[in-house]
Amino acid sequence: KNDGDLIKKGDKLAVLEGPAKYILLGERVALNYIQRMSGIATETRKYKEAIGNYKAKIVDTRKTTPLFRAFEKYSVKIGGGSLHRFNLSDCAMIKDNHIKYAGSLTKAVEKLREHISHAHKIEVECDTIEQVKEAIENNIEIIPVPGACALINALICSSSFVSVPFE
Repeated sequence: KNDGDLIKKGDKLAVLEGPAKYILLGERVALNYIQRMSGIATETRKYKEAIGNYKAKIVDTRKTTPLFRAFEKYSVKIGGGSLHRFNLSDCAMIKDNHIKYAGSLTKAVEKLREHISHAHKIEVECDTIEQVKEAIENNIEIIPVPGACALINALICSSSFVSVPFE
C-alpha cells in the first residue's frame, strides 16, 4: 500500500524482517505511530469529503505533538487537507486579544499592515459572523474558524455568505 491509500481489515501495511527481539522492541512504538498518523489522515479525509465543492479548505494546525510536527502535517496532507503554517513567522495573525487592544478588527489590521511586508498574508481568527464580515471587508487572506461547528452552521444558514472566499 502507498500513503493515502484506503485500507480495510486484513490488508498488509508492512512486512518486517530481522531478529524477532528487535522487531518486538519496536513493535508497539511503530503501531502507535501508524495508528496516530492514520487516524489524522482518516479524520482529515472525513472533513474534506464533508465540505464537498465549497471553496473552504481543511487545514492543519501549528499546535502539534512535540517532535511530531512534520509527520502530523504530512498526515493531514495525505488525508486531503492543506498545510496551514509551519511556524509563527509564516504569516501574521490577529487574535481576539489584538482586536480588543486595537479597538476593532479593522484598526488591528490597519496597525499590522503598517509593520509587515506586503508579501505577508494576514490571518484573523474570527469568533462571530460580524468578525468574518469585517475580515472579508479588510481583504484578509486567511480566516480560520476556531469554534468551527457553531459558526460554520450559522454561515451555512446565512444566505449572505453563499460565496464567501474562505481559505
